[in-house]
Amino acid sequence: MGKADNNPGPDKRSSTDYTKYGHYDLSILMDSEKRVLLAKIQHPGAKNKEIAQRLEMGAGSFSVILNRAKSKLDGTFDYDAHKKKRRTYIENHFDKIRKRQKKYNEEHKEDIKKWKHDYAREYYKNNKDKFKAYNHDYYEKNREWIKERQKERDEKHKEK
Repeated sequence: MGKADNNPGPDKRSSTDYTKYGHYDLSILMDSEKRVLLAKIQHPGAKNKEIAQRLEMGAGSFSVILNRAKSKLDGTFDYDAHKKKRRTYIENHFDKIRKRQKKYNEEHKEDIKKWKHDYAREYYKNNKDKFKAYNHDYYEKNREWIKERQKERDEKHKEK
């Protein structure tokens, strides 16, 4: 007896009738959950992957959103557990990003300094007139203060 002769048994996928959710009050759902659920209701025989492609989203995301919508409508959705799970995911995700960023910065320390220096030089070159005007205005507004500081500096140098 080969594999083809074996009875594969019942389909392991959920056989939920999503059309029944069309009569529920969908106002408790987020927009993404409504969109996914309504698409599933409109295409009852289609696979989640096919519907997800039509909605231009990943099949995994589609299934997660669909199950969340279903559990909210059934009253089995645990908001506290969802919040905790989401918070943990976000913390872990940002920790990974920070570690990657730190590693990159350490590996490219000299390059980053050069890029910043080159950027500053280029920025100054492109905005030279603005800098000159700003410096001129600053000097005009603070002329007395600047002259006092110059006098103090000159006196310190003479004393030495």
